[in-house]
Amino acid sequence: MAFEYLATYKTFDSVADMDKSVEEHIAAHYYDLTPAEHAIVFKFASHSLEYPGVCHLKAATIVTALEISTKTVYRSIKRLVELGIIEKVPGTKLNGIKGASIYRILPYVPSSVSQREIVDEASNDAVCHPQSENQVSKSFNLLSSKQANNNLCDLENELALQAEKKKEYMNEYQVMLFDFMNSLPLRDDLKR
Repeated sequence: MAFEYLATYKTFDSVADMDKSVEEHIAAHYYDLTPAEHAIVFKFASHSLEYPGVCHLKAATIVTALEISTKTVYRSIKRLVELGIIEKVPGTKLNGIKGASIYRILPYVPSSVSQREIVDEASNDAVCHPQSENQVSKSFNLLSSKQANNNLCDLENELALQAEKKKEYMNEYQVMLFDFMNSLPLRDDLKR
């Protein structure tokens, strides 16, 4: 192989990890990215299969493949770097000839963790016990029981399964809208 040096820049252990991170980046910045920027991210991912997360591409190759202008490619890459989706590895010119750049797809890191996510993680990890034996608290006893946690997990899994069944007959835009509406903190009757 001619590109063994790319192994030193790889950012993921597997293609599945890279794909998951790309999907999370796209979901997090869906409305911030232009169609060209979306396409460039997927182009980088498709060229990063041998060494997950890193590829070696010329702007001209991207221009030809995606049928967009060179200025759009450079502007899009700059924007993707600013958003922390990709990283352009500084390269050296060999004999003054400009070569292809090395691009790394960065792992997705949520920009901020909401208080609710912290509480959810804490409730899944720790068991809540009443502060004293004399204090009776049914809600703490309920949360501390493993059976209640299992019931909540079963309920959550069943709701997720029902949501997936609804998506079977939807096109991609309806699925996107369905997921977006269900991610909002609204009452269930308003989500429909």
